[in-house]
Amino acid sequence: DKASLNAQKDEKNYIKSIQIGEKKAIQKEFNQKQSKDSNIKNNYQVLSMQLKEKEMVKKAEKEQQNLYKKQFEEEVNQVKREEANARNKQKARQQEYNKALNSQLKEKKSKNQYAVLMSEYERSVNNNDIDAYQNMDNGTLNAKLPGFGSHN
Repeated sequence: DKASLNAQKDEKNYIKSIQIGEKKAIQKEFNQKQSKDSNIKNNYQVLSMQLKEKEMVKKAEKEQQNLYKKQFEEEVNQVKREEANARNKQKARQQEYNKALNSQLKEKKSKNQYAVLMSEYERSVNNNDIDAYQNMDNGTLNAKLPGFGSHN
């Protein structure tokens, strides 16, 4: 009986060790699967972060390109405004020049019109009389009247 008890005890111990071995194998398999899943999850997270970084870099590059484009357009518009201002100033100078030239032409035409009637000396004397009258210079005007001038 003792031998059969020992045999039963050994059988129970054997079964128990087999169960413990199976539990350890199951636990080991579970831990390996969990580790593998964790590694896969970490890899996905790393890949996701890399994708986000690439997207952020692309976005930053696009924003930089837009900024450069905007700055270039502003510079082009500034140059266009400056060119337009220069053209307007040139146009205004040309108009002033034309105005002065037309005035000179009118004056010359007017002188030529009366050149037959008066000599240059007569014109200057008459112009002096007109200027004296406008400036109320009675001394110059009275000098030409008989009895008022200094030559009497």
